Amino acid sequence: MQALDLQQVKRYEAWFTTPFGRRADRVEKEILRGLLEDFAESHSLLDVGCGTGHFTDWFASLGPSVVGLDRLPSMLTFARGQRPDLPLVLADATRLPFGDATFDVVTLVTVLEFMDTPEAALREAGRVARNGLILGALNRLSPISLWRRLRRAPAYRHARFFSPGQLERLLRTSLGYRPFAIRRRTSLYPAHWLDHCTALPFGAFIGLSVRFQEGD
Repeated sequence: MQALDLQQVKRYEAWFTTPFGRRADRVEKEILRGLLEDFAESHSLLDVGCGTGHFTDWFASLGPSVVGLDRLPSMLTFARGQRPDLPLVLADATRLPFGDATFDVVTLVTVLEFMDTPEAALREAGRVARNGLILGALNRLSPISLWRRLRRAPAYRHARFFSPGQLERLLRTSLGYRPFAIRRRTSLYPAHWLDHCTALPFGAFIGLSVRFQEGD
C-alpha cells in the first residue's frame, strides 16, 4: 500500500460508517469470528497490516492478547488516537520484529492485496505464528471486485485481488515447509439471502483459517 496522509486515512475509516460499510463489516466479522473458533485455545494474536486498528480492536474485544502492526505511520497515528490502549508496532510485514512462534495466531485482513511480495509476508506470518493464521481477502471472482477493477476506484487502483484458489496456492507456495489444514468461508453480501452461502467461491470477502498440524 502506498503512503497515505491523515485525511486519506480518515476517509478509509469513515467507510465503515456508510450503510454498505456497516453491512460489510458485520458480515466480515461474522466470518472471522467463525474462523477464530479453530483456535479456541489460543491466547495471543498479531494483526499484521492493522491499519487504523479497526479489526485489531475488535479482535481484542474477543479476549486474546492482541498486538497490531503496520508499516504506515499515518495509519498508526490514527489508530493510537482512536484506540490508545492497543499495543501497536511500526514495522514491515516482510520483516517482523518478533521471534519464532511468538504469537498463537497471526491475522492478515485485506492486507495481501496491497503487498508487492505477499509470499514473503505469509512466510514471516507463518514463522511467528505457533498455531496458525487467519486471512481475510477481497475475492477476485466476486461481482463487487470486478466492478471495483472496471471503475478503477482510487483505493483499489494498485490492489491485486485473489480468488480462493489463488490464495490457497499462495499459501502452499509460501508455507510449503510445514503441514497445515485450510478451512474457507466466503460471503455474498450485499444480498441478505446469500449471506450464509459460505462454501461458494464467489463471495466478496474470503476468510481462511490455516491450522498448523505439527505433532498431529
